[in-house]
Amino acid sequence: MTTPRALAIVAGLGPGISYGLAHKFAQAYDLVLLARSASTLDPLISKLESDPAIKSLKPGPKIVGIPTDVTSVESMSAAVAKIRELGKPVTLAVYNVSSGFNRSPFLETDIKDIENGFRSGGYGGAVFSKAVLPLLLNAVGKVTWESGERVNPTLIYTGATASYKANPGMSAFAMGKWSLRALSQSLAREFAPQGVHVATVNIDAIVELERTKGMLAGVEDGKLKPAEVAETYWGLHTQGRTSWTWEVDVRPWVEKW
Repeated sequence: MTTPRALAIVAGLGPGISYGLAHKFAQAYDLVLLARSASTLDPLISKLESDPAIKSLKPGPKIVGIPTDVTSVESMSAAVAKIRELGKPVTLAVYNVSSGFNRSPFLETDIKDIENGFRSGGYGGAVFSKAVLPLLLNAVGKVTWESGERVNPTLIYTGATASYKANPGMSAFAMGKWSLRALSQSLAREFAPQGVHVATVNIDAIVELERTKGMLAGVEDGKLKPAEVAETYWGLHTQGRTSWTWEVDVRPWVEKW
């Protein structure tokens, strides 16, 4: 845990990577979880709170869900106002938002899909970052681990290898991810000297979910396990400031790249 007890924000809560992140972060932080609707937030928060590993923590984490459209300036501003009311420093924020995996020939791709790619990519990332970076900056040098070591405020984006490898039929998805990666690189260079670690985790495989059960059947450990992916994010957050990583890819051992 941290001293004082700090907050971690996860934007884009769902049953996959973001749930794995929330589960991992809850072992050290109180949580603020963002998703578009309470119907998404409520069952996942209940699942977290009833998890034996979380219930065994003393003191247990406070978990707050805030219905938020992270691509809306007004909605994010309202969310940050509620976060400030909690009165705790924010030392970790993750932007894990996607418009979905869209594959189609370019001339058959609806312009709305391209717009959605940008909105969930660089545009939404920028809206989220402008809202949370002041919170992260305010926590620089003010929070420590129980060991006494300083906690480095961290902002992490969930990207994809499509952000630098745009394959045919992937224009809408790739453009959004390229813009998010560009934002991340720019902010990493700008805010590192101010004490905030900015990083990107590129996902390069199918995530193990209920809806992906039938995919890669018969391939042992062929899909990304959210709990294991979360360890990569945690590793980035806990890096000492003499050796910060900006970008890392995660993929199963059988994934071709």
